[in-house]
Amino acid sequence: MFHPRSGLCSLAIEACFVLYMIWIFFPVINGLLSV
Repeated sequence: MFHPRSGLCSLAIEACFVLYMIWIFFPVINGLLSV
C-alpha cells in the first residue's frame, strides 16, 4: 500500500541527494569550464 507521507519523504531524500551531488560537482564542472 502506498503511503503519501513515505512517498513524500523518499522524494525529499532524492531531492536532497541531487542537490548534494550538484553542490559537490559544481566546483569541479566550473573549474573544467574555466580552463
